[in-house]
This record gives sequence, structure tokens and C-alpha cells, in this order.
Amino acid sequence: MITKKFFGEYKMRKMYLQKINTFFDWFEFKYNMSVVIAGHPRIDYDDNSFEGREVVLSKTEQYSKSAEYIFAHHSSSISYPIIFNKKLLFLDTKVLPYNTRIFLKCFVEELKIKKILLDEEYTDMNLKNYFNINNYSIYQEKYLASKKLKSNSVWEIILDELELRFNK
Repeated sequence: MITKKFFGEYKMRKMYLQKINTFFDWFEFKYNMSVVIAGHPRIDYDDNSFEGREVVLSKTEQYSKSAEYIFAHHSSSISYPIIFNKKLLFLDTKVLPYNTRIFLKCFVEELKIKKILLDEEYTDMNLKNYFNINNYSIYQEKYLASKKLKSNSVWEIILDELELRFNK
């Protein structure tokens, strides 16, 4: 079940699931691949929300490593496909909560890619136009690991920063 906390209204959850499942049906048919849902560990998925698709919990890193495509809205788990150089595609729809759409927009802009709009016709689209692995290194440098860090431990970095701030 996609919880009320995530969507609020039942009608919005139902519309979201209809849109996402229709997209997954299209993807599975066109690309002859199965979609596996890497679910959030605090959400209860026991009501067949994804029409029988496998839902795995607490294994996002493992599944990201072996996936060919990864679909997302927003999540801290977005780092995995970037680290593993996977085809990361962002799915957007007007029925997503406002804050989710804002985060999604930020990721899309930061990675300089287009998002897939589930509210529009997508059956003739080419997925190659919706991801750009070449931009991953910039994202990694900016958000995941800085070259400035070298091999210092996190505590050495914190200590250095504190010394800079308090020894002025």
C-alpha cells in the first residue's frame, strides 16, 4: 500500500498507481524486461499496488548494481545508479506530492536531463533521450565525494574545518 503519508488522498494514490503501472506495462512490453520495485523500507506494499511486480526492501544498492534502467522520483538512493553508472530516468506526474516534484525537478536540473512525464504520451519515446551518464561525474564530485577530501577520514576533515573556524 502506498501510504496516506506519501499521498494524502486516496484518489491521488489511485491515480499515481494507475499512471506508474501503465508506464511499467509499456516498458516491460517494449524492452522485454521485468520491473522490480525497490521499495522504501517503511512503506507497507502488501496490497498489490504494483500489479504483481516484485517489491524488494532494503536491497536497493544490490538491485541498482545489476539493473540496466532505474526509474525514480526522488530519493537518497539516487546515488546508487550514479555510482554504478546506470541509466537513471526520472518519472514525473502531476499527481505526485508537490515536495516530491520539487526534489525531482532539482535532480533533473542538476543532472541536466529530461524527465519522463507520465501525464503525456510516451509510447513512441526513446529512453536514450532521458538520461546522461556523462553528467554523473559532476554530480559525484559535487554531492558524493569531493576530490578535496583526498584520503582524510571524516574526523580529520571535521577537525580541520573546526580549526579553520575557531583559529581565526
